Amino acid sequence: MQLLIVESPKKAKTIASFLGSGFRVEASFGHVRDLPLKELGIDTGHDFEPHYVPVPKARERLSRLRSLAKEADGVLLATDPDREGEAIAWHLVESLRLPRSRYRRVVFHELSRRAVEAALRSPRTLDAALVDAQQARRILDRLVGYQVSPLLWHKVQRGTSAGRVQSAALGLVVDREREIRGFVPREYWTIDAELAPERSPRETFWARLVRVDGTPTEVPDESTAQSLVAELERSVLRVAETGTRERDQSPPPPFITSTLQQSAASRLKWTGKKTMQIAQSLFEGGWITYHRTDSVNVSAEAVAAAREIIAGRFGPEFLPNSPRRFSGRVKNAQEAHEAIRPVAVERTPETATLSGDEHRLYTLVWQRFVASQMAAARYRTDFAVVHGTSPTRGMPTDDGGRKPQAPGPPPRRAKPPAPRFELRAEATTLIFPGYLALYGVRAGAGPATDPGAADSEAEGGATPESDAGTTAATAIASEPATARRHADGPDADELPKNDHLPTLVLGEPLLARSFQPKQHFTRPPARYTEPTLIRALERLGIGRPSTYATIVATLDDRGYVVRERGHLVPTPLGFAATDFLLAHFPNVVDTGFTADLEERLDAIARGEAQRVAVLRAFYDPFRVALETARSAAPVAVPDSPPPAAGSGRPRAAARGGARSRPRPSAKRPATSKRPGMSRPKSATGPSDATTAPKPRASDARSGSRAASTRPSESGSNASGGRQPARHSTSAAPKSARSRGGTGSSPRRNAGSTTSVGELGSQARPDDSQWPHEGVPASAKPRRGKTTETAPPAHPSGAKAGERDARPDSASPPACPRCGAPLARRTSRYGPFLGCTAFPRCDYVHRESAASAPAPNRTPDVTARPKATLRSGARTQSRPTPPRPGPAPTPEGASVCPVCGRALVVRVNRRDSSHFQGCSGYPSCRFTKPEPPPS
Repeated sequence: MQLLIVESPKKAKTIASFLGSGFRVEASFGHVRDLPLKELGIDTGHDFEPHYVPVPKARERLSRLRSLAKEADGVLLATDPDREGEAIAWHLVESLRLPRSRYRRVVFHELSRRAVEAALRSPRTLDAALVDAQQARRILDRLVGYQVSPLLWHKVQRGTSAGRVQSAALGLVVDREREIRGFVPREYWTIDAELAPERSPRETFWARLVRVDGTPTEVPDESTAQSLVAELERSVLRVAETGTRERDQSPPPPFITSTLQQSAASRLKWTGKKTMQIAQSLFEGGWITYHRTDSVNVSAEAVAAAREIIAGRFGPEFLPNSPRRFSGRVKNAQEAHEAIRPVAVERTPETATLSGDEHRLYTLVWQRFVASQMAAARYRTDFAVVHGTSPTRGMPTDDGGRKPQAPGPPPRRAKPPAPRFELRAEATTLIFPGYLALYGVRAGAGPATDPGAADSEAEGGATPESDAGTTAATAIASEPATARRHADGPDADELPKNDHLPTLVLGEPLLARSFQPKQHFTRPPARYTEPTLIRALERLGIGRPSTYATIVATLDDRGYVVRERGHLVPTPLGFAATDFLLAHFPNVVDTGFTADLEERLDAIARGEAQRVAVLRAFYDPFRVALETARSAAPVAVPDSPPPAAGSGRPRAAARGGARSRPRPSAKRPATSKRPGMSRPKSATGPSDATTAPKPRASDARSGSRAASTRPSESGSNASGGRQPARHSTSAAPKSARSRGGTGSSPRRNAGSTTSVGELGSQARPDDSQWPHEGVPASAKPRRGKTTETAPPAHPSGAKAGERDARPDSASPPACPRCGAPLARRTSRYGPFLGCTAFPRCDYVHRESAASAPAPNRTPDVTARPKATLRSGARTQSRPTPPRPGPAPTPEGASVCPVCGRALVVRVNRRDSSHFQGCSGYPSCRFTKPEPPPS
C-alpha cells in the first residue's frame, strides 16, 4: 500500500475517488512545522539556521502519519505545486524521519483522474532550490517582523507590526494619499454643441469643440467659455469631413491569481481573502486548476476542449483561425504553472453541481477561460468633423459663391483660411460581438457593454501572441492630454456619446440647436482599492500569488488603513508607522528594494543564488539600522483623520485616529456615530459649518441641489490624544464654488484650513469649498433633518451647553411651570432662559426675537423632547405637557390671549419659518407670527 499525503481533507477525498485500494490518502492539514511563536527562532550568527518546532495542532496528526508511514510500502508527497507546497513536503520528510528511498514527490496542477494518474507515473525527488527559496522568504519575514515590530510597539503604538511586503504595500497607500493631498485641481471647460443638418432639423447629434484656430482647445475659465459660445453662435457651421473606422477588441487572457481577485472584487464585490477561500474549495473539489499562479499558459488539451464548446454553442465564425496563446507580463512569473481554468470545460455553469459562492466564482472562471479562446469583438466608429467660421473670416456666402472681388486682373489662388473652430462627433456601434456573445451582448450595442471591460482594463497582465484579424484603429482623441489624464468623469474624457450619426454631406451647413459649456476640474489619482493595490504589487514584482490576499487583510487588522467605499485610506497610525520606518528602515518601505529582494528569492528558486548569501546581504545593513532605531525618540500618533478630499467622488468623511487596542474590534473608528455621519470632532470647539455651494447657471445639463449646512460638535478624543489645531480661513470665494451634481472639485487654494497632523503643518482644502457631490457624506444633511450653523459665542465666554446659574438681575423672572427662578443659559442653539430646578423642571424660553436663531437654521428647542414621532422621512419632537394649575408669566414675555400662559418661539418644520406658540401646547394651540428682530 502506498501512503499519499496532501494538505486538506477535501483534497484527499477528491484524489481518493480516483485511486484504487492500493493507495491510502491522508491530509497533513497544512504545515506541520514552523518557527516558534515566542522567540526569533533563527541563529543569525550561524548562517541563519532556523529552529523549527512542531505546530501545536499537528502533533496528533504527525503521530498518526508516522504510524501509517511505517506500515506503507512508500510515501508519496502530493502537496501543492509551489514553493510553499514544496516546503510542506520537506517538513513532512523531516518530521516523519523518512529516508530518501522511502518517499517520492508527485505534482499535479488540477485534480482530475487524468492529471493524478499522469503525476503518479512520473514522480520526482524534492526540489531543494524551491525549499531554500521558501525558507529564505520565511526567515526574511521573521527577521523583519520579529525585530522591527517590537520597536514599533515602543516607538509608535502597541499592536503595530512591520513586514517585508506589508510595509512596502502600506508605503504605496501612504504615498498615494500624500499625492492626493498635494494635488492642486485645475479648472477647465468643454463646449458641446447640439447640431442638425439644415435639410433634416430633427436628426440631432452632439459634437465637441476640439480646436480653435488650429490648436487644441484650452478653455481655462467660464468667461472664456462664454466668449467662445457667443462666437460660435454667430458662426456658420459646415461638415468638413466624415468617415468610418473599425477596431477589434481582443478577449482578456485566462485568470491568474491577481486578476481573479480583481475581477471578483469588481463583479462580485468580494475581498481577496474570500476569493481565495472559495477558489481553494473549488480546487480541492476538482473544479478548477491550481489557483495560486501567475502564468497565463494553458494546456493544448484544454484549448481544444474550449474551441469545441465555442463551435458547438456559437458557430465557427466565433472561433479565431488559430488557438490563442498569451504571453505574461507579470514580473518573475512562474511559467511552468497553468492559468486558472476549469478542469473540465464541458462542465458548464448551467450543468455544474455547485451552489452559492462556489457557483458564482466557477461561472466567472469558466466564462473567462472560454472567452479567451473566442474571436475578437469588432466595433465601428462613425465620425464627423465640423468647421465653424465667422462670416467676417472669409466663409463662402450662403448662395455658394465667393465674396465679390475688386475689378482688375484675377488674383492668385490663395490657400483657404483655416477654420476658426473645429468640432468632432462620433458614434460607436458593436457590429460583431465575438467573445462578448458569451456574456449575452449582441451586435448593435455601444462600446461600454463589455462586462469584463473593467477587469481587462485593470489587469494588463498579458497580451495575445496570435490574434486573428486584429487592427489597431482607435477612436479620435480630441481633448488635450492634460485634461484627459485627470478629467472628472467620463463626459470629460471622451467625445459626447451618440447612438448614431445622421447621413452628412461634405460642405452642407448645420443648424446649431444649442451650445452647452461644462465646467470640469482635474483631479488627483484615485486612492487604491484592494484590486488596484494587488495589481500595483504584481507589476512591481512584490509578493507572490499566495500572499496577495493576506497583505490588505493585515493592513486592515493592524489599523493602518480604513475602507471608504472600497478605497484604502491610511489612518494617522498608518502615516506614523510609515514615517518611522522611512526614517530608520528605508529599505523596508522601498518598493524597488523589496522587488529586488523578490528577484533574489526567485534566483534561489532557480538555483542561481545561495540562500545564506542573500540573507547576509540583507541582514548586515539591517542590523546596523536596527541598533540606530533603538535609540530613536518615540513618535506621537496624531489624532487627526485623513482629509476627505480625494478624486472628486462623493465619500464618507475620512476616518482614523489612534487606536488604544492592539487588535481593534471594529474597522469603524470611534469618531463615527453612524454610517455616513462620521464628521471628525475638534478639540478647539465647534468647527465651521460645511456649506454646499449653489449650482452654476452656466451648466444647463447639470442638476441642482439645495445648499445646506450642518454643525460639527466639539468633543475630546476618545483615546486621550491631542487634537490638532485647525484655523479656518474666510468663506470660499465665488470662483471656488461649483455646480452641484457633477462631482467636480474647485481650486483648493481658494480657501483652506491648516492641519497640524501626521504630515506636519500643511494647507488642505476647507470642506466648505467643495461642491455638494464632493463634500464628505457627513457634511450633507439627512433627509427630514433641519440643518443649522455653528452656535455663536456666549457673551460671558462660557462653553456651549454649560449652564450658568447666575441671574443677570436681582429679581429674576419665575418659571411659569414650577415658580422657580429662571436663569440665562447657552446651548448650541444660542442663549435662552431655563428653569433653575432642572432636571425636575425642563422649561426653557428664548429671551427675545433678536436672540432667536436665523431662519432655515435651527429646529424647535422650546421643550426638551420626551419622545419622537416618525412621520415619513421627518422627525418631530413631542413637547412636555404643562403642569396643571396657574403659573406666573416671566417679565417681558408675551402672553397667550387664550389661556394666559407664556408664548415661546417655535420653528415650522415645513418651511423653517419662526412663529410664537403657546407654552401650554397641546392643550392650547394658539399661535401667531414671529415679529422680525429689531
